[in-house]
Amino acid sequence: PRHMESLYMGCVSSTQRFFGDGEITAEAWRRAVIAARLELRPVARSYRILGWDLSVGASGTALAIARCLAESGWSSEGITLEGLHKLRKAMIKAGSIKRLDLPAISKDRAQVFPGGVTVMQAVFEGLGIEAMIVSSGALREGLLYDHLGRIRHEEIRPRTVQALERRFDVDDAHAHRVADTALALFGQVSADWSLGEEEANLLQWAARLHEIGLAVAHSGHHKHGAYILAYADLPGFTRQEQQVLAALVRTHRRKFVAEPFDLLPEYRRATTRRLAVLLRLAVLLNRARPTRPIPAVNAQCDGDTIRLSLPEGYLEAHPMTEADLANERTYLKAAGFKLRYK
Repeated sequence: PRHMESLYMGCVSSTQRFFGDGEITAEAWRRAVIAARLELRPVARSYRILGWDLSVGASGTALAIARCLAESGWSSEGITLEGLHKLRKAMIKAGSIKRLDLPAISKDRAQVFPGGVTVMQAVFEGLGIEAMIVSSGALREGLLYDHLGRIRHEEIRPRTVQALERRFDVDDAHAHRVADTALALFGQVSADWSLGEEEANLLQWAARLHEIGLAVAHSGHHKHGAYILAYADLPGFTRQEQQVLAALVRTHRRKFVAEPFDLLPEYRRATTRRLAVLLRLAVLLNRARPTRPIPAVNAQCDGDTIRLSLPEGYLEAHPMTEADLANERTYLKAAGFKLRYK
């Protein structure tokens, strides 16, 4: 998707707020539409600038409106603004939810139908939509699709990561070298640290996205990247997974702060902190941005102590890396980890 937004307006809340007494009046209808348009107003301009070829509605409300318009003879296909105006007139004429007698609208649907129609009218008028086709799929189908995709190993999260890399112009070669190093370290300590396949995926994706904040500013780019990952719409990722990615990117450099991990459920904090250590080390070992993979690094862990063994003579030949490791030892000590290297 090129642009996505989620707004707090729906058939239930709108009906309860403006038609809570069951009465349907022209004034209540006007206020309901205005409230929905105010909610839509901050994002309407960006959608109009972007434009679209086809408008598609999904959800029970959209389907109910389309069927009602079709059976009433007010629209031959989908939802139209003209049809909505005719539906509005019929509902106000009925005067109350109890007296609604509309084709294709069940008694249960009628209880929240006024709010749904007013929101739809606001969307049409706010975005300048003249006609909309409807889809039988909705949010629950999307969630099932995502779940089934993961079972079949056809999940969309890798595509989401690739899209973010392109969108924020990530240095793809460097990001993949960092990811390869992180996974190499992960493979050596995963058993002792009780890390599994899902943790490997999150570590790899965080490594590939650790520099997306550079698109905002070089200074504090780890903070910018964390904000993007925490609040962007990332198809396939749960909010909790986004918080894990945000925590890893936030703490991949400089001080190993605790706050990002405090936002996670308690059972994920220790695991995510250990993933952060691996990402920090992978970033550090590739800080010179070599054009070829770094030499193999042996890693072992014992509790919260991690030991690195680099090829003989490597640190003498790369004094900047040795200095970085000395600084990292201090950062990790403040966070409760011990780093040993040779």
